[in-house]
Amino acid sequence: GGEDGTIQELLDTLRIPYGGSGPQASALAFNKLNAKRQFERAGIPTPSYEVLSRETYQHALDHLALPVFLKPLSEGSSIDVHFVEHRRDLMTILERAFDSYESLLVEKAIVGKEVTVGILGDEPLPVIELRPREPFYNFRAKYTLGMTEYLIPAPLAPRVAERVQAVALAAHQTLGLRDVSRVDIMLNKDDQPFVLEANSIPGMTETSLL
Repeated sequence: GGEDGTIQELLDTLRIPYGGSGPQASALAFNKLNAKRQFERAGIPTPSYEVLSRETYQHALDHLALPVFLKPLSEGSSIDVHFVEHRRDLMTILERAFDSYESLLVEKAIVGKEVTVGILGDEPLPVIELRPREPFYNFRAKYTLGMTEYLIPAPLAPRVAERVQAVALAAHQTLGLRDVSRVDIMLNKDDQPFVLEANSIPGMTETSLL
């Protein structure tokens, strides 16, 4: 609640000041497809993807190169995100997901290190590497104490860390975010960064990353 720009629009209408991004930037960041399109236009690397619907997904099954992530277009906290490695699981997960969502984002899985960068104002914070005990950084890994190891600063070569911070800041600015955000990034085996998403309202729990 509050991440899609609705509350920000209400606050603007009522002329109540608030911290964080405005309604348009919030809505843009919250929709993974629109955000990825914006990254592509700006030349920011992001994993390859396509959008599947109940009507079209069966035609895509033959050419999808696994592993992939299946994601709702607008959702947070890794809710209903699935990591799919085996084709035998793909149909079952898709059919179940389409009971709840009209469309899904299918994203190429980048195999490598998972990192994140907090942004305060226009300053990228130190890179954090995540080492979850789950197959990926899912809801359980995010909110259960002891399920993820956090390395701060991430054990990266200085040039790699600087590149990751620069890409994170570019993603933040490209979406028009302000004050604060957190940008999630995957590094491939060559330490090339790929932006997954930018969170306009980063978590503020005991296990959160900002």
